[in-house]
Amino acid sequence: FIGMLESGAFVERAAHANAMAQRLSKLMPFPVRHPVEANAVFVEMDDEALSRLHAAGWFVYRFLDGSVRFMCSWATTPQAVDELGGVLAEISR
Repeated sequence: FIGMLESGAFVERAAHANAMAQRLSKLMPFPVRHPVEANAVFVEMDDEALSRLHAAGWFVYRFLDGSVRFMCSWATTPQAVDELGGVLAEISR
């Protein structure tokens, strides 16, 4: 871990995760609940849409306030974000 901090790799990977969350927020057809300031996107999504998302093979966590959280990581690819964006667009119709 120290090596990742010293080399700057930790910051690079965190910046990538944050960029993927920004990318996802721009594709998001559901209302974004909070500003995207890190690697998480919180949205308003009804139960029917959430069920359709799960049926499509994607899992997200619903919080007690009803918001749904999407998380991006250092390993999240632009292609995965775009694929998820397409699924979200489809289930939002």
